[in-house]
Amino acid sequence: MALNMVTNGIGQRRAGKRVRDRRRSNRIYYAGGQPPTFLAMWTSRLAVFSALAAIVALTLLGIPVGAWAYSRNWPEINDVSTDLAEPPDFTEAKDERPAGANSVDYPGERFADLQRASYPDLKSLVLPRPADDAYELVLQALGKLKYKTTLELPPETEENAPGFIEFSDHTLVLGLVDDVVIRVLDEDQSSRIDIRSASRYAPFDFGRNAERVRTLLKQIVTRFEASVPDPDRAASKAKLKSAKGRRPASKADRRRPDPSRSSIRRAPGRKASPPGASAGRGPGRSREQYDE
Repeated sequence: MALNMVTNGIGQRRAGKRVRDRRRSNRIYYAGGQPPTFLAMWTSRLAVFSALAAIVALTLLGIPVGAWAYSRNWPEINDVSTDLAEPPDFTEAKDERPAGANSVDYPGERFADLQRASYPDLKSLVLPRPADDAYELVLQALGKLKYKTTLELPPETEENAPGFIEFSDHTLVLGLVDDVVIRVLDEDQSSRIDIRSASRYAPFDFGRNAERVRTLLKQIVTRFEASVPDPDRAASKAKLKSAKGRRPASKADRRRPDPSRSSIRRAPGRKASPPGASAGRGPGRSREQYDE
């Protein structure tokens, strides 16, 4: 009897402990062979939604933080020019920029100092060509780069008026718009080309305008070099042509004897008279007289 009482007491204490543990636990228990309750399904889905919301929030928060960290690699400027003393002025961009956009006026000496420190390679391009020829080279370079111009004003050499070309460019990812103006100025049988690129929005451009100016200058120089005749290259091409024209003659190309011209050959028994043999002939004398 005592043994049974002890055994029953142990079972009761264990059962009570299990009930308390279940009440305190956060786990969800499903009965065997029965579908989960609505509350259990909603709790599991809420946990999944919370995790997804946390991931989206961290991603959205990381975009501006990453952009800020990425922008620290470039100066905080959005307007670059090859001529910092007198940057080219925009004409069409004044009407295309809305009220909330950046001003078309050059920001001033602060931007110039930052550009000199960060982009010392951006300088004016001088070509040994008249302004009209340099203007055409610039148009060819823009066509090669697939840019569509919004303003084309050729230079006027007689009035010493520079030429201007304007166009706008869009970024691939965010679609931000940048305005570009190119000035071609005549300088004593040569021409000076200056390029200015400015962003319509944002206080900095992540180095985009400077890279665009480099690409334009490089393409203009490429067009100029392609238009200059190279004497060494022309001479090498001429030698190559002559070498190709002089190939060794084959057996089929050798001239074969023509049967119709066989009478020109001398007979076997007749020998050609030595040179000067007819010098002793007198006037009016025939060959028979000399044979006698």
